[in-house]
Amino acid sequence: MTTTADAIRHLWTHKTQDHPWLSDEELVIDRAEGVWVWTERGKKLMDAFAGLAVVNVGHGRREIAEAVAEQTVRLAYYPTTRQFSNRPAAELAARLAALTPGDLDVSMFAVSGSEANERSMQIARHYWLTRGKPDKHKVISLEGGYHGATMGTFAVCGLPQLAAPYAALQVPGFTKVKAPYPFRDRGAGTDEELVARRARELREAILREKPDTVSAVLLEPVLSSGGFIMPPIGWLVAVRAICDELDVLMIADEVITGFGRTGRWFACEHDGVVPDLMSVAKGITSGYVPLSASIARRRIADAFPDGATQENVHPNTYAAHPVACAAALANLRIMEQDRLVENAAAMGARLLEGLERAVGTRRIVGEVRGRGLMVCAELVEPDGSGRPLDSAQVSTLDRKAWERGAIVYARGSVVRLAPPLCIVREEVDALVDIVAASIEALEAELTAGRGGAPVRQSHVPEVHPEARMKLTKGFRQMVDEAKARITTLGLEEARARHGKAGVVFVDLRDVRELERDGLIPGAYHCPRGLLEFWIDPESPYHKEIFASGQEFIFYCNGAWRSALATDVAQQMGLAPVYEMGGGFTAWKDAGYPVAERTKKKPA
Repeated sequence: MTTTADAIRHLWTHKTQDHPWLSDEELVIDRAEGVWVWTERGKKLMDAFAGLAVVNVGHGRREIAEAVAEQTVRLAYYPTTRQFSNRPAAELAARLAALTPGDLDVSMFAVSGSEANERSMQIARHYWLTRGKPDKHKVISLEGGYHGATMGTFAVCGLPQLAAPYAALQVPGFTKVKAPYPFRDRGAGTDEELVARRARELREAILREKPDTVSAVLLEPVLSSGGFIMPPIGWLVAVRAICDELDVLMIADEVITGFGRTGRWFACEHDGVVPDLMSVAKGITSGYVPLSASIARRRIADAFPDGATQENVHPNTYAAHPVACAAALANLRIMEQDRLVENAAAMGARLLEGLERAVGTRRIVGEVRGRGLMVCAELVEPDGSGRPLDSAQVSTLDRKAWERGAIVYARGSVVRLAPPLCIVREEVDALVDIVAASIEALEAELTAGRGGAPVRQSHVPEVHPEARMKLTKGFRQMVDEAKARITTLGLEEARARHGKAGVVFVDLRDVRELERDGLIPGAYHCPRGLLEFWIDPESPYHKEIFASGQEFIFYCNGAWRSALATDVAQQMGLAPVYEMGGGFTAWKDAGYPVAERTKKKPA
């Protein structure tokens, strides 16, 4: 039995269809397992966005289905209003108190991420009423932030096209400020300078509104709908300090980033920060049953006496639903047993490095960035201007990836990837291949003048095929010339410098070589194809380590890549820089120490 187009048209979401190249019937998802889904027509696709960054443990986990069935038979529903409770809800609240950072100890359950953020803002409002500060009601949020689709969350929405229809219904004073967006805003400065600038703007915004009227700052640690904007580590520390200084609550919207998505249980842990309230949803059940929560610090909860008889924040009908809470408990058990948070960190690094290697130097790719299994490529015009690629062109990547066997999320100027946390190495590599092929196809269209974009390429004279292979210089000659210009350290001399302060070994090999053979302990991995971009301070890919004034020793497996790379680095002005004679192969054969490749590049 198949689903008919007539039946689908009764769904309101049919009117939000944004795949005009597919019929409604082709978009019916019938079943799923792991990171894969199948349409009703039998097409198999990798779910590279985990639904909507929801299905963290993967599809088809029988343990969750069994927990849901068992709880449904035992107690399918009873309200938690009027002070009733149920065992799954109490156990889940206690489990969250143990998992979340700091003293985030008390959970108010709801149904959706939108509602979790509503509850967080409502708890903040009641907190200030209890504290005798009734004027504190405004919420400051970030441009590009998305927090839900209710009237309250549209007031703090930083995406104008979504919030505009409801502007007349919103309370004045809900100010938006810019988030640190390194790719677009760093310029020639540093991440630290960018964070300081944006923190100063946030502080000034609160002062303009008057701190006695501001209840909270609400923000996503990673701005998802805004384009996978990843503020530098240190941003949340700065926000925390400003909130403490001006007596404003900090609300972290971890609806998407929570429960392992960024390689930590919660994204605010990257900064070592504890917000006053944390909104969670999506990964709490991996979408098997809708559930969300606002989790409060102990000092917030303690402002409301246990013996109070007057209700503060009003819970809804389905708050702490026993079946949803049972699903969440089973989901968290899977995450711990399968070590999915650790897997998200490892596979996220592999996905990021693979995508950087595959498309990082493409004309239409401005930046590849990621944190855990939130990875994206930001696309730019192919003319070298750095301007965002037209969104209509970017959106064609949805179709290109679909045709190659994956569901990605291409919106604005960014193609986003957030697969289930159970993804394995072979699946990561397959996803890299699909996305790379899709981006390459789009670039070919743009630079050939197809796809609706203007041609921005200089004239290239026609060359006869036979003439193309008449090289003026072969690679061996280039290596010989490079070696004549650089300094090569003997193996023993390099070994003597290993581990000394101010000396950085740079591994130029492919990531698969590192994973297969290991690397010199403490070496910094820089794929050869990215070296020039990472050295140049004007490049959007610049890595600070190359501006550190340290001594660099380059190596590859043998000597060819390292000789050419050392020569190029020397010509660019990097100094002192040396090649290690014999390369990694000689180092390993000599019995010198070798380390397994770490999950992250050494800093």
